[in-house]
Amino acid sequence: MRRLFVVAALALLIVPLASCERTTPEPTEETFPTMAAIPAEFGELEAVTTTETYPRWAQLWFVDTVGTVRMVRVQFVDGKIHQDVRTFARR
Repeated sequence: MRRLFVVAALALLIVPLASCERTTPEPTEETFPTMAAIPAEFGELEAVTTTETYPRWAQLWFVDTVGTVRMVRVQFVDGKIHQDVRTFARR
């Protein structure tokens, strides 16, 4: 009886996970040949994050008027802006 209860509990946990579908698309990368400034079309700055993996870099998160999110990597020490911008488009 106990074994049946454990199997039923596991099934209740696994079935919802297996039936989920991805709701957000994979991010894409836009490459800008020269990135001297962040374009105004990227929208409002929403957040700034950092990671221990790249200690001299920060990630600036922008959201435009249609909800597209862009992540721009900047290095404040040398004043560099990374050419590759990660874009998360809304469906």
